Amino acid sequence: MVMLSFIKPVRAGDWQLHLLSLELFSKYFFAHDKINYARMIPVYLAEISALKKTNPTIHQEFTNGNWVVIRTKMFHFVQWEATQISVS
Repeated sequence: MVMLSFIKPVRAGDWQLHLLSLELFSKYFFAHDKINYARMIPVYLAEISALKKTNPTIHQEFTNGNWVVIRTKMFHFVQWEATQISVS
């Protein structure tokens, strides 16, 4: 369930939810011995937390959702049609 809470903010462009879910997800990096992630995620979160004071314009852009790539505003759903293969 934590993985889904990590994917949702990326799709929605929700910056605060992204940071919160990453903070909640970081304990699993320690538990599963992912050393690079376990080391760098706290550093990333600390730098991003300081971003509001160090560079408020970038922080505002991230808060507005300008940190993800959204190709289109419309969702495209693929409809799968049942195909039949006739074997002779």
